[in-house]
Amino acid sequence: MTQSLQKTFKFEEFLEFLAEQPETTRYELYDGDIIQMPPPVGDHEKIVAFLTACLIECNLRQRRYGIPRTVLVKPENKQSGYYPDILLLNLPNERE
Repeated sequence: MTQSLQKTFKFEEFLEFLAEQPETTRYELYDGDIIQMPPPVGDHEKIVAFLTACLIECNLRQRRYGIPRTVLVKPENKQSGYYPDILLLNLPNERE
């Protein structure tokens, strides 16, 4: 079950909101709406573990990639922010 707050938030406001929340609760921002996300479980976690192992193998082959454990992604030109299940960074192209 997801829960949305009534106000439309900008990304910067979302970051402030996150700073005030306990780390045990996960929120994401979709088009200005803050949504409480359920924790991933079951087959979902097995798939993420498999993909992580595949990407680590890619990294072992001397590729310059990184797999951050937690990262907040903000799509360009959107008031959204989300935590991907897995993200492969091309380290030479990384931006803050």
